[in-house]
Amino acid sequence: MAGVGKSSSETDPSYDSESRKQQRAQSKRNAKGRTTDSVSYWKRGRAEHFGIFYNGEATEMSEFINMVSTSDLKFVRGTPTRYTYPLKDKSRLLLDTLVDFSKDGLNMSFDIDEDRPDFFKGTIKKEIAAAKKKIWESVRRVDSDEEDNYSAATISRKTGLSRYQLGACIYHIVDFLKSYLQFLENGLDNKAWTESDFTTLLLQFTTIFMLSPRPGECNKRNQVVGGVPTSSVPDLRFFTNETCPLSLGVIGVAEVKLRIMPFDSEFFSIENLPVDTLGQHAGELLLEYEYSIFEEAVFGILCFRTKVIFTFLKMRDEHFQKILHHKDQSDLGIRSVIYYTKPYDYLIEDQRENILEVLFWLGMQTFW
Repeated sequence: MAGVGKSSSETDPSYDSESRKQQRAQSKRNAKGRTTDSVSYWKRGRAEHFGIFYNGEATEMSEFINMVSTSDLKFVRGTPTRYTYPLKDKSRLLLDTLVDFSKDGLNMSFDIDEDRPDFFKGTIKKEIAAAKKKIWESVRRVDSDEEDNYSAATISRKTGLSRYQLGACIYHIVDFLKSYLQFLENGLDNKAWTESDFTTLLLQFTTIFMLSPRPGECNKRNQVVGGVPTSSVPDLRFFTNETCPLSLGVIGVAEVKLRIMPFDSEFFSIENLPVDTLGQHAGELLLEYEYSIFEEAVFGILCFRTKVIFTFLKMRDEHFQKILHHKDQSDLGIRSVIYYTKPYDYLIEDQRENILEVLFWLGMQTFW
């Protein structure tokens, strides 16, 4: 695995709006007065000041899944779980069944092509209507009492997946298709999409995987970092089911950006991303550390419109405590690393299929 990436400069190549300039000016005043801070104003250099670095290169998805899925989970410490890797028998069949259902229900690409003359004129709606019809056929087969490989009774017996859990997955796919149509209408009505439109679309997509996404503004995180009260409000948080032993444990956080990133997934480099986005996301991962379901790790998603980059901060408790309590961060002598994948567009079928397993595995942690 590659070493930690090089330190960033403090130059932000992206467009800087007047409001953003004012926010940053306020952040500087706060930092000088050491009163309050927000990770929304962090740049990559700020995270590196606390010893948090992005890995030197993207991690292959198979390796990333292995890294995340073999990490210890707080709420199952000392308790055998079916859902640790490598998955076997019913657990493996359960995951494969969920992945297959989602592939069957989302068997098309929804990529946004504003140059298509028929984009807003019905063709895409007909494609989605056909997909929804196929899903409802799946629902009828699942609800049937007939003993075939597609019925809920058969699937439950083979995988342990309840009729409710299976039905929820299918219905969430239908909800996502409805949300996508609404997303298209918003683009048509307003002539452009907003960051809120893309956040809502990601929320609906991740609901398919039982990740219980909620707007980050519902719960503002506050933590003293380096002696300075610091806050964090990610766009989304993903929670475990409330019935889990660690009620409302955080599976991960997501930050959504409206920027169109001109990167090629095959030759992706973290150096192509804006330093303010990298700093903000690192800060959000840091402030979720105590609430994460993972021992000494935090899962995250960086989303540029519909391109998702999975992230995973690995940090020792010793480092976390030093960041909180040491005002002088210059000689901590400890580094933590944020691992990440290349981007995947969840609207494009062949790219989406690469991320289904890791998302469903995370969602399976709610099956308690």
